[in-house]
Amino acid sequence: MLIVRASHLSYLPLLKSPTFGKSITYDLMFRGLYPTISGLYIPTIPDVKYQVINIKSNSDLEKAFYYEVREESKDNIFKGVIVYVTEKYLLHSVEDFHYLNYFREVQPDIPYALGGCIVEDSIYDKNDIKLNIDCVNTGDYFVSENLISIGIFSVPKSIINTEGEKCSFDMYSLVIESTDWHKTKIQKVINEFANRVPQFEHSVVLKLSCVGRDKRHEMEQSYFRAAFPNTPLIGCYGNGEIGINHPARLVVEEPPSRKRQRRDPAPQLGIVYSYSTVFVYIGWGKITSS
Repeated sequence: MLIVRASHLSYLPLLKSPTFGKSITYDLMFRGLYPTISGLYIPTIPDVKYQVINIKSNSDLEKAFYYEVREESKDNIFKGVIVYVTEKYLLHSVEDFHYLNYFREVQPDIPYALGGCIVEDSIYDKNDIKLNIDCVNTGDYFVSENLISIGIFSVPKSIINTEGEKCSFDMYSLVIESTDWHKTKIQKVINEFANRVPQFEHSVVLKLSCVGRDKRHEMEQSYFRAAFPNTPLIGCYGNGEIGINHPARLVVEEPPSRKRQRRDPAPQLGIVYSYSTVFVYIGWGKITSS
């Protein structure tokens, strides 16, 4: 389990879900909702390992992160990484996130999904969960000591053979950048992503987005639901987004005279973005279409 605290949530269950009436849209999000707990439950999947690396200090990066990733890479293949960075871990430059490139160093030839955002707080330790509940009951505000919480999905190398994978599980990620501002461009990017990844019998998607994308949140969720009609969606809004495109996005040259339509004039910073949305698609079971 991994818990994050964020000011705003997005929640779009399937129409047949008993919680469909509790969907949280962009408009509803700013109407003074009561505090809301939203969750995503993924059952135990054969051959799939999930672990959380929780970092409370910079020294933990060496003791916990690098060691755990290095050891895990010996016998396993990383399928997807979800990163939540708390506001305590100040972002001075893109170099602050160089540690995330270590996944690529230990797994240079096999792509993986990556998505995340900067949130108010993350809660992983059981004692932190209890303290948080106690503070809610007393009207106090609880803040953990966590800097970074990383959820990692991996599968054993032993299931890989010359014919491909035997494990019916995979993860993909899509970054909709600040330059993807027009609704036609957003729809095109999502449809291209949907056409290049398999759709599974069971799936969920995390949406990690910047509040500054305004009404485009409704478009993005609507277009993603149209492309993945059987995939429930949940997510949160942060102060900076983290992600990579897996599969890599198609590069299309724009006409030189075309004006860029985006709110943020700053260049994107590799895996760190602003005014963007990151989707992380998680699928398992039979492949229903490809």
